[in-house]
Amino acid sequence: QLGLSEVWSQTFIVDNLKYSVVQSEDFSVRVSFPDSMNSDGALMLDSLFIPAFVEHGGHSYRVLEVEEEGFCGCDDVRFVSVGKGIRRIGNRAFRNCLGLESVQIPCSVEMIGECIFSGCINLSSIMVEEGNPVYDSRETCNAIVKSDGDILVAGCKETRIPSSVTNIGSKAFHRQHFLRHIEIPEGVKCISYKAFEDCSQMATVSLPESLKEISGDAFK
Repeated sequence: QLGLSEVWSQTFIVDNLKYSVVQSEDFSVRVSFPDSMNSDGALMLDSLFIPAFVEHGGHSYRVLEVEEEGFCGCDDVRFVSVGKGIRRIGNRAFRNCLGLESVQIPCSVEMIGECIFSGCINLSSIMVEEGNPVYDSRETCNAIVKSDGDILVAGCKETRIPSSVTNIGSKAFHRQHFLRHIEIPEGVKCISYKAFEDCSQMATVSLPESLKEISGDAFK
């Protein structure tokens, strides 16, 4: 049987995904792509399902977290589905996944980091499962909205900002190079720090009369 000290330091690979133990007491892990599997760090999959449970060495592990920068640069992945049971998605988890088109996030996710879709220039569909107590994709907006405070925290080139949103969050559209026009509806009061940073092809922005604050470098 695996001792707790051995479990604590363990990492293992199952079905081309790397799992790192983060809680020895309950056999919980975080997941990422093992860069060592090839020279350029690419994940050669069209569709990626990130499971909430994984079996290894006679144990069943709970996958609680998508690791920070865990799938950064996996250009061939077009569709991502995060398994129900995963609670956290780390900062920049899918950064620079150039082929990524669609992401589905389950109702179990309770923490989403910054810039998770930074540089995902082809992303057009973002959906949070109904029933999530923290986040939503209201009105099929192709974005992630933090329900408490109505803060849009992550968007893409096809995002339609709902009128119920009051704040465009920090770095929400970071490096969305194919975002050419954004209409910010009446009701939005604040555009936060670097919300549209490095949106290099942005041509026009429609601002509402309700807007009270544009933070530093919002459109840098």
